[in-house]
Amino acid sequence: MSDEKRFKDYWSDISEKQQGIFGEASLDGTSAMNEYNQAKTTVTPDGLEIRVHCENCGRQPAVTAEFPELIAIKYGLQPHVAYGPLIAQGRKILQGQATAWGFDPAKKMWFPDAKCSGCGWPVRPLISVGEAEAAIRAGQGSGWIPLAVVEQLSKYCFDLKSRGG
Repeated sequence: MSDEKRFKDYWSDISEKQQGIFGEASLDGTSAMNEYNQAKTTVTPDGLEIRVHCENCGRQPAVTAEFPELIAIKYGLQPHVAYGPLIAQGRKILQGQATAWGFDPAKKMWFPDAKCSGCGWPVRPLISVGEAEAAIRAGQGSGWIPLAVVEQLSKYCFDLKSRGG
């Protein structure tokens, strides 16, 4: 018997069609981990709700970036810094507390200083300027944030940014 017949690859048709017997998945769990680490986003009446898995306890807390925060991010401003003076004057800009935000220069994305509601571990969902703009448009389209409010806060943030804020 020849070696060719003895070592026939019975899986060759599957391997060629599906990139291996596991398809796009891999034995090291890469695709499962990518799915697990993927943030889930939903535009709500309050803003952009982001759910990421906590690296400590595995829960998936919801972090909401309110529409005014998204408008500040659109202009490259930290929301708590941009709106701090207005809040100090007693103006109600945000529904919740002003959250500190950070910027990841390598990824060019913003993240809130948020903690897991289950264990208190820091969670850092990243938000790009493009994602902020898309959420603002979706909120306007759904009637959750009036155009007049978007224009007013956009002008405020633009002016602040123009002055070096």
